[in-house]
Amino acid sequence: AMAEAGGHPDACRAIGSMVCANKTNPSDMNKLHDLYTATPAHRRPPASLVHRHDLLDILVRAVFDPRVKVTPSLVPKYHWLLAYASSAPSIPDGPAYGSPADDGPAYGSPAEEQ
Repeated sequence: AMAEAGGHPDACRAIGSMVCANKTNPSDMNKLHDLYTATPAHRRPPASLVHRHDLLDILVRAVFDPRVKVTPSLVPKYHWLLAYASSAPSIPDGPAYGSPADDGPAYGSPAEEQ
């Protein structure tokens, strides 16, 4: 994942900030959400950057632990990033499979099932 990080310093800074603090923060969550929902899709950071176990633990805690306080207006962004991080496959040197920038068949399409 870190080999792909060079072209995405903003994503690396946001992830690094949260991992070092062992908690999320609104600024970094907004930044990651904006980066991963950017248009055009080829400018998005690779999914592998958010596949870090320590980051996923922090996101799960933020979403599911009632003791963790999350700004209510950001809850959908937390949910989206956690869902994306847990479901988007890593593809070396390319976008997540099935994303708008991918020319391959979408999951569950007839071409994939053959």
